Amino acid sequence: MIAVNDVAELTRADHLFTLHPEKMAAWRALQTIAFGIGALTHSGAAAPIEGVDIDYWWPKAGGKGTSAWGAARMAQCMGFDEVILCGAPLDPMPYAKRGPAKLFMCPAILRGYRDFIAADTDWHGPVRSMSGWTKRTFGEPDG
Repeated sequence: MIAVNDVAELTRADHLFTLHPEKMAAWRALQTIAFGIGALTHSGAAAPIEGVDIDYWWPKAGGKGTSAWGAARMAQCMGFDEVILCGAPLDPMPYAKRGPAKLFMCPAILRGYRDFIAADTDWHGPVRSMSGWTKRTFGEPDG
């Protein structure tokens, strides 16, 4: 289980991923408080950022997509041959514990995320999704 960003507070995870590494300390703390364990932390960046406590840096998981897309790329780098996106519809709708992501309410920004992910075809193969645009783009899991 890989939790992305604020989802660290909502579900027990083995790994936490973000494209916002400066916020990871808070998410790691939430995971520990909520579930009594500390998950391994990951981020997509070209190189480690000084002063930011992240366990693993994944340059291939960075880019212009969302943190959920970065996590999908990271999972593939880790060797997973199936990646199922849950709670990552990439639509202007309520997310985990709040309303719609503010950036997703701007059609041009949302289109930019979608266009980047749609064009990032080297990573599409094992990805499936449970809802929204990502489900329409990658299909749903078998079974």
